[in-house]
Amino acid sequence: MTTCVDDEKLLDVLELSRESGDPKYDVVAVAPDLTVEDAYRLQIGLKKRLAAKGDRHVGYRVSFTSRAGMAFAADLGLISREASLGPITPMFSSLSASNLAGEDRIVRRLPNRDLVTEAEVVFIMDKPLAGPGVTAAMAHSAVAAVYPGFDVAQSEKGLIEKLRNSKERKMTGITGFVSLHGLASMCTPEDTTIVLGTQPSSPLLDLRTEGLVISVDGRPRVSGCSFETLGGPLNSIVWLANELAKYGARLEPGQIVITGTPVFPPSLEPGIRIVTAEFTRLGSVTVVVEN
Repeated sequence: MTTCVDDEKLLDVLELSRESGDPKYDVVAVAPDLTVEDAYRLQIGLKKRLAAKGDRHVGYRVSFTSRAGMAFAADLGLISREASLGPITPMFSSLSASNLAGEDRIVRRLPNRDLVTEAEVVFIMDKPLAGPGVTAAMAHSAVAAVYPGFDVAQSEKGLIEKLRNSKERKMTGITGFVSLHGLASMCTPEDTTIVLGTQPSSPLLDLRTEGLVISVDGRPRVSGCSFETLGGPLNSIVWLANELAKYGARLEPGQIVITGTPVFPPSLEPGIRIVTAEFTRLGSVTVVVEN
């Protein structure tokens, strides 16, 4: 970051943004030379601040992990068609306790927000895992259990359509879906809720061929295979542990890692909706979406 702005000042801006929702609190306005690496460092720093105030850091979400996601980004014009055929480029978000759903597994759709329910494999860590140099075998031995889960994401209403129609598409790759301010500040309780199933499964399962079917109000809508997630969900942990090492962070015991959805979620019509993901061996997870 070439702009001489203290990280603590930028974290103050991020906290004000989180508390007020006012778009005038934008770290990019304060530090116009902010980079992706700066944004990630600030994101981790913000979660530490929140944890010190009682909202503990519970883990990470890995996104943009499938070929379908790359193709979708190309359709929006966020990355080139050639880039969409190249290496998959994930991104991570740090999760706080306030991002976890309650025991009722109810998520309320906020006004003027679009909501999607992404079914994903979720790992619970048993041991610390620090990069660089983490391998699949190392990640496997550091996992305590596996759960079915949902990442319920809410975004500005019409954002995808806005991106699709935009004539100014300067963001590419990892920042294709969010601004650098967004990357530094995610995830707020308003934009991300994580829902876990009730029954853990053995960490010894090979999840590359784990299938899933997503149903809305009892009607199957979409299906897929977990291999689409970086060749298997465990690879999300490998990527994440090695990526966190760049920022002096590591995965800790008890933290969750939600690994990315292998399929695009079905659209949800207005009203109360019951969304269920049934996995081949992991069981099922259900979320109730209310307006």
